[in-house]
Amino acid sequence: MSSAPVPANPLLRLARRHPDAVCLALVLLAALAFKLGFALRIAPFIAKDSQAYFLPAYDLVHSGQFELGLRRTPAYPLFLAGALVLVGDDLRGIVLLQHLLGIATAGLAYVLGRLVAGKHATSGRVVGLAAGLLTAVSAPLVTFEHYLLTETLFAFAVTLMLVGLVRACRRGRHGWWLLGGVMIGLAAMVKPIAQGFVPLAIVAAYLVGASWRAWLGQVSWPAPTRAALVAVAMVAVGYGLAVTPWSIRNQLVHDLASPSTFGRTLIARTASYDRGFVFVDPARPESDPFRARAAQIVQRGADRGDSDGTIAQRLRQELDLDPVQVNAVMRDLAIQAILRQPVYFVEGSLRFALRIFDGVEIRLRDHEAERKDVEWNERTRSLLAYTRSEDDARFANGSLKLWQPALWAPLPLVLFTLGIMASVVPGWRPGLLVGACVTVLVVASTALNGPQERYRYPVDPAIAVLMTSGVVAVSLAALRALKHERTTAPTSPPDPLSGAERGSDDRAPVGAMNAPAGS
Repeated sequence: MSSAPVPANPLLRLARRHPDAVCLALVLLAALAFKLGFALRIAPFIAKDSQAYFLPAYDLVHSGQFELGLRRTPAYPLFLAGALVLVGDDLRGIVLLQHLLGIATAGLAYVLGRLVAGKHATSGRVVGLAAGLLTAVSAPLVTFEHYLLTETLFAFAVTLMLVGLVRACRRGRHGWWLLGGVMIGLAAMVKPIAQGFVPLAIVAAYLVGASWRAWLGQVSWPAPTRAALVAVAMVAVGYGLAVTPWSIRNQLVHDLASPSTFGRTLIARTASYDRGFVFVDPARPESDPFRARAAQIVQRGADRGDSDGTIAQRLRQELDLDPVQVNAVMRDLAIQAILRQPVYFVEGSLRFALRIFDGVEIRLRDHEAERKDVEWNERTRSLLAYTRSEDDARFANGSLKLWQPALWAPLPLVLFTLGIMASVVPGWRPGLLVGACVTVLVVASTALNGPQERYRYPVDPAIAVLMTSGVVAVSLAALRALKHERTTAPTSPPDPLSGAERGSDDRAPVGAMNAPAGS
């Protein structure tokens, strides 16, 4: 039996021997060319929240003090502090490091796609390569890698977390579930919304380790086993290891152990982004004068369209409250308003979720204009002095057109749904966990905060994986069905006249040849 011919081209030989390494290299090279081409031409973008992350990092490096507000988690300011140590007081150097982190995220997207396909090695490489390239040239991702905001670090943390959890689903080893829990906790230290991944990981750990037993005929249910319970415990322990130090610090400093403070975000959702909620109901007046006055302040802010920050400031000034008390009051008033109109809240959250999934077109001028509304601290204002040429702007605008999901809406949503449906097929089922994480992040972000499109961008690599896995899985199923149809198609008997008409050696059946004339 002869072996397959060895390609003469050394690149082809390398691709045959190390296909995963070659595919990963293609993704990383594409990301490197695309992101550095953008990063070296455009000044860093600044948003209103940027200073709240940058100043604690700046003070930590220059004075050793690390004072972080109640609403902020420590991972991104610590990342910024490390970047300041590496590159100095240079915002362009910092965003360059963030673009390098984005390149690593594109590589993780390839790994995630490869793992989702499981034993289907070739299919996994196709999924990973397509998802990695979409992540590498994504306009939303490269744009927010250029901001001093949490999105870049969160995208890396979430994609790394998904790689760990899918690996745990494939291997079923307790160490991987422990690592998955740790990575969820680290992601929560970037943005508290990642806490929503904990129940999903626990359910996945239980289902992977459970013993599936028949019940009522063909229906099966996951019976508990020691392996399943230990896996669940590993996820919980890993998460606790990551978040406990910061929770202890919050308890000591703010008398609030939770890393999440959703009071202001809920007011943003119910008062700033949505004007349909009622905080002061004349039919049911507040019996507590303090709560009645707080509700009036929030209602006035909602009627004027004030931001959650402006409403929080008025509560603090008029009621003489500290930040912890302001958060608690805003949380209670928002929940009360939601409970008065639960159906309206659910409908609005789902509508907002579809809106941010479709996204908005990324335009360079819109993001450059963000800094006009930012009052930057005097001691770091000199770091903002950057200029760019019109040629640089034209190049950047052209780059942003390579892959903008918003310009293809609703196709990404259709393909994402197809990917979730295809994940039901045996061998592709870890995709269900990926899809659940994407859905929870998008819906929870809109339910707890509002329709800010940037909240979707950290799961764009996972969305790309499911989009491509759906297409690949359906294509494979169609090919298998076509092959099966060809192999099982009945063969018809030969035509008695076909051999004679073709002049071949085929002969008609004996009975036909011996039949009397005219019969």
